[in-house]
Amino acid sequence: ILILSTSEPNSLCYVETKNLDGETNLKIRSSVPEIDHLEAPEDCTSIRFFVDSQPPAANLYSYNATLVFPDGLPDRPRSRGGPTKIPVNFHSMLLRDSTDFDNKLSKEPFTDKELSLDAKDQTKSETIKDFFTLLAICHTVLVSTSNNGEPQYKAQSPDEAALVQAAKDVGYVFHSRDPDSIFITTPEGEKVRYELLNILEFTSARKRMSIIVRNPLNRRIILFCKGADNVIFDRLKLGQDYIVNVTGEHLEEFAREGYTEISQEEYNKWNIEFREATTALNDRDKKVAAISDKIERELILLGATAIEDRLQDGVPECIATLKRAGIKIWVLTGDKMETAISIGFSTCLLNREMNLIIIRGGAYGEPGSAYEQMRNAVEKFFPSDLDIL
Repeated sequence: ILILSTSEPNSLCYVETKNLDGETNLKIRSSVPEIDHLEAPEDCTSIRFFVDSQPPAANLYSYNATLVFPDGLPDRPRSRGGPTKIPVNFHSMLLRDSTDFDNKLSKEPFTDKELSLDAKDQTKSETIKDFFTLLAICHTVLVSTSNNGEPQYKAQSPDEAALVQAAKDVGYVFHSRDPDSIFITTPEGEKVRYELLNILEFTSARKRMSIIVRNPLNRRIILFCKGADNVIFDRLKLGQDYIVNVTGEHLEEFAREGYTEISQEEYNKWNIEFREATTALNDRDKKVAAISDKIERELILLGATAIEDRLQDGVPECIATLKRAGIKIWVLTGDKMETAISIGFSTCLLNREMNLIIIRGGAYGEPGSAYEQMRNAVEKFFPSDLDIL
């Protein structure tokens, strides 16, 4: 089902996919901005468009289609003389059926536990401002207002909401967004509107998210990027050894943030390719990822954050009881090794009496391969079982 409009601000809605993926948290969906004024069936007669869609597929989180307007749109130029095309993805689609199931180990709220900034003197104040500005605008968080007038943040990812809350706590308050703008307040009480040009969404393959905005003060185009440390470090501008080393020393498992300025000419050229990629029906995800990678380069490192992910009460005791009952427990995680080991101890999956064997990746047949690491571990701790390898 394609969402045309909703009664919520910015035509947002919330859906559950319990019966499809077992997750009980609400998923955020929204209409395509170009058609969110269609509030009744008769409104559809005022505009002519059709949906060019991919065939049905089983993947819940991947959908490619294009809204085609043969007569164009008043505020959107036609694509090289042809009809106006607007990309549609799974964020604007609804799926049916639901059931209740929840097995999460962590509990909200997540808290922004640590910050690392290159802030040794006042000359770095602009870096600090840019860092918290990034936290306040580079996200997909939704905001509502509590009874006492305070903004409340909701996000599909709790750690993303925690970062926005951290920015709010130091005075950079995210207030609202619309399809073209993001509104924040600075510690000085100044209300600032950032023109939203593009959002380069986070995926598990990219391990980063970027947002391209126009600075309201100097009209320059800026790309803000946040993501995993190795991904951000690989895209940094040369000559930042000091801040890279300092940031790396502060905490190994930090997430990193950076930014870069883009010339208008460079942005215009890139944006044409980006729009073509976002309206492609075939291999859209690959094309968007490739175009995004071209612009997410020469970043300036601003700082790093760490999220405290608290366990639900009773999780360590529950896991210990299962182990005593003879139940074998395996854990698959996307965390860094150091984080995974720490969580292993806190949940009683690991204890100090165990022989901890760490095997890092390595191709078979190469020196230090995973196979050789495993063989050495068995030889050290279980010599009687060496023949099985």
